[in-house]
Amino acid sequence: MSASSVILGFQPVLLWTDALLFLLVALALLAGMRARAQAPLRAAWRKVGRRPTGMAAATVLLAFLVVGLVDSLHYRPLLPALERVAGADGGGPASGAAPAAPVVSTEVLSALDALLAPLRLRTEKTYSAPFAWTLYQRETVETADGGQVRDYPRLAYGAAHLGADAAAARGGDVALRLVSALAQAALAWLVAFLVLASLVWRGSGLRWGEVARAMLAGRTVLAWRAARVTLAVLLAVAA
Repeated sequence: MSASSVILGFQPVLLWTDALLFLLVALALLAGMRARAQAPLRAAWRKVGRRPTGMAAATVLLAFLVVGLVDSLHYRPLLPALERVAGADGGGPASGAAPAAPVVSTEVLSALDALLAPLRLRTEKTYSAPFAWTLYQRETVETADGGQVRDYPRLAYGAAHLGADAAAARGGDVALRLVSALAQAALAWLVAFLVLASLVWRGSGLRWGEVARAMLAGRTVLAWRAARVTLAVLLAVAA
């Protein structure tokens, strides 16, 4: 194992599917550079960019590409370091024992798995309805007085923060989470707009505010307004 893997806390893994995707992206970038250098191809792609449907479709494809690239960054996490056990019977760690060499897991994860770790780790016993706080199937549970009844047990993770009276607190919690998700989507959209406006502004010869107002009003050569609306919908759904 390389020293960089120990420092980073994981071991990078390159699957053949990852290499194929990276190759396709590199070829697409080369094709884009070639199209930009040739006037007929540049005019054809600019015609596509002037159409709202073309820019909306390009935004959706770009979102799929970003998710695919993030899901193609694979690695093996390091397992917790174990202390060497003294003695043949393995009775326990010896005093002053040096930690064992780090060992990587056999499970291959991706960067998307790391970003969505709660969805991967917080699994329930059965399926449940959206915004539910109990399991989908009845089970035998013990009551406070020691008896047993057939009831729907509480989920281990879902709505666990609502306490005992989850039914009464669910409405307010759903509304709060909805507002929080929309606020996060709006913030991400604003950051994306600022970055995009800065890229369009470079080399335009105009002031940044003029470029931003033109993009908001839809007075640009390319249909950036359609791209912005599509991005807003994607962020709202993802949030």
